[in-house]
Amino acid sequence: MRQTETMHELRETNNSLLTTKENETMRVLTLMALLIFPLDLIVTILETDSPYNPVKGPPYDFWIILGGVIMVGLCMVMYFRHKKWL
Repeated sequence: MRQTETMHELRETNNSLLTTKENETMRVLTLMALLIFPLDLIVTILETDSPYNPVKGPPYDFWIILGGVIMVGLCMVMYFRHKKWL
């Protein structure tokens, strides 16, 4: 009887540890998606072939877009760290 109770307790402990690790993994993946999707949207909008796109066409347009995306990404990371999500 005593060994059965010990085994049940060990099983519950193992389940708790696995759940904690799974939750941490899901949190990291969610934050990565939260970072990537808005940046992808910005790049996709600026990539559209439109005569009214003010960024596409001038010299160094690639570096302007890349700098803007990096700046937005860094602002998002700083905000997440401020909120203690990272």
